Amino acid sequence: MLTYVGGGSLGFGGCGNVVRYSFVPYRFPEGSVLYSLPKATNGRLEKVVIKRVNLIQSVPLYVDTFNAFWNEDELTDEETAVALVTDYLLCQQKMLLAALCSPKTP
Repeated sequence: MLTYVGGGSLGFGGCGNVVRYSFVPYRFPEGSVLYSLPKATNGRLEKVVIKRVNLIQSVPLYVDTFNAFWNEDELTDEETAVALVTDYLLCQQKMLLAALCSPKTP
């Protein structure tokens, strides 16, 4: 399920000064509990809690509670992460069984 949250505002200053902020939709709001996608594909679950969202040239950059930076494509929800870890572990199990059951040659 894809949901997007937007951020931004429009402020006006005195004497004709105008400050513009663009409205940029991003996928994960602050406080979201997510998981690292690259680590999930390697069979590990790493929980990431979003502390802040920085917009750099209209691209969301997520900051977690350990002050690490994450791109949007590096994060996933719990359901997807658990499915990826399970798939990885099943694949490793099949490879291990194939190696153990293969006939040994001298």
